[in-house]
Amino acid sequence: MMGILQWASHFKNVRCLLLFDPDNPPTEGVVSWVVKKHRYRQVGVAPSLGTVEERFSRPPFVILYSPHPTLDKLIKVLQNPLPLWLAQSLILSFCYATPLLCLDRGLAPLLLSFSSWSLWSKGEVPEAEVIRHLRIAGYIPIDFFPWVERVYHVLREGDERKMGEMVQWGREEAMVDGKKRFWRLAGGEEEVIFISYLDLFPYLAEQRGSIQELLDSEYLGLVLTVNSVIFLP
Repeated sequence: MMGILQWASHFKNVRCLLLFDPDNPPTEGVVSWVVKKHRYRQVGVAPSLGTVEERFSRPPFVILYSPHPTLDKLIKVLQNPLPLWLAQSLILSFCYATPLLCLDRGLAPLLLSFSSWSLWSKGEVPEAEVIRHLRIAGYIPIDFFPWVERVYHVLREGDERKMGEMVQWGREEAMVDGKKRFWRLAGGEEEVIFISYLDLFPYLAEQRGSIQELLDSEYLGLVLTVNSVIFLP
């Protein structure tokens, strides 16, 4: 766990959080590209992935931790369907309001189970556009945060009808926001997945019985906004 002041020092200074399978680590070329593109901003790495590459111990990389035990417990809940490194990365990306930068499209099926909307591009997205849209994606959790209190109270109350309506609302809002925010990439044939909006509310509503002890903590609200994952080739 990371103290609240340490958390605050990294919040919004982290441009993205790296995601990859530790059994298939990124090449030196990919790591060097990430370093080159983030010389003046931090790149987060989950604790379980931080030891995979020695380079992750030096800037711009920073090993991130959750700011509260509630979120550590939520990571354990997610470990039922997910490996630890993915559960940590997913929760931490919400905690720091930063997009996941997925270095392995093979992880898409696992992430799409938490997706409310996805954008597929016609062919690979040029490097300059990847960086541009990574920056744009960084505003998604902040822009959705005004709705977090409402979402939190619906989850805490546990009314099935209201939770179902909230799930549908989240999907519709993600689609509207995504088409507007990423209009430069919209249209064309669906060939390559580029970005997915991530919404944990449907999963948490479904698993509400197993997270009862967490519902009284407002720290849970940190993961009730909407986030995203951008997939690199």
